[in-house]
Amino acid sequence: MKRFLIVKLSSLGDIIQSFPCISYLKAKFPETQIDWAVETSHQSLLRAHPDINHVIAFDTKSWRKKTSYLGALPEIKTAMKSLRETTYDAIFDLQGNTKSGCVTHFAKGADKVGFSWNTLPEKLNYLATTKRYSIDSRKQITEQYLSLLQSYYQDPQEFTPPQVRLRLTEDEKQFLSPFQNQRNQVMVCPGSNWENKKLSKTTLISFLKHTHEQTGCFFHLIWGSEKECKEIEEVHRALPDISKPLGNLSVPLWQNIMGEMDKVISVDSSALHLAASIGTPTFSIFGPSMPAIYKPKGKEHTAIQGVCPYRITFEKRCPQLRSCKTGACTKNLNITDLQS
Repeated sequence: MKRFLIVKLSSLGDIIQSFPCISYLKAKFPETQIDWAVETSHQSLLRAHPDINHVIAFDTKSWRKKTSYLGALPEIKTAMKSLRETTYDAIFDLQGNTKSGCVTHFAKGADKVGFSWNTLPEKLNYLATTKRYSIDSRKQITEQYLSLLQSYYQDPQEFTPPQVRLRLTEDEKQFLSPFQNQRNQVMVCPGSNWENKKLSKTTLISFLKHTHEQTGCFFHLIWGSEKECKEIEEVHRALPDISKPLGNLSVPLWQNIMGEMDKVISVDSSALHLAASIGTPTFSIFGPSMPAIYKPKGKEHTAIQGVCPYRITFEKRCPQLRSCKTGACTKNLNITDLQS
């Protein structure tokens, strides 16, 4: 049996975008053990994946909050003991930063696979790997992660990952039941950690009204934080008969509900790739990032991109994503833009 470790500690979207790597290893080596090193906050997602054998959790955020690392030492020792219990045939560092490099360095494995010097996000990671490959940053994001594994195996064949359904608890199965076998249901995920990725509330409401008039669909409005909940409630008040707020979902439950939808509308790649993982078509709105890279592959996944009024150009993400005071590339989009 082959044994592999994937090191991808965060974030949620990056982890979901890396799911095809699990499918690739499973297709290449059906009898295999695949473990994953991840931040504690995301471990439940990986434990729900049917092809992950063991999850090794690192609570680095909590450790950094300690007055000294001595206070976190017992937890660190426990995580390291779990990390070093298995000797892996290959360890794939899909993160490429200093933090993931520490995990890769201490893990036991024949080959430690990572990014080449010119494609590393953080150069110290170079010291943790033994096999390094250049990745074309212009490729679609899931292909970038896959290409690291395919370069290691010298495998030029295109790989299309199968759908995967995350495991649910019995309570979650009961929650899912009313969504099953329903028609003309659309999930709307308008939230993002980055304000500059979000549509204006007026445009979002107008777009949903128009879509309902054209298709008669019903909207499930997703929120993931208290701030997003308040924003979603305002949208729902404007569309009381054709929408319903839906929040406090685990990622596996969120994905399974997506599987019952006709379409998912989103402004963030986490939701888009989660929907794609279970085979649900998507429509996405991009502004400070490129849809060619961040939207899922396939004709069933369509997208539009807002125009920057400041004429800033980029290949992957806008350099002003975090600092732009207007977010005009998405905030200036109107119903006419979305209809086109």
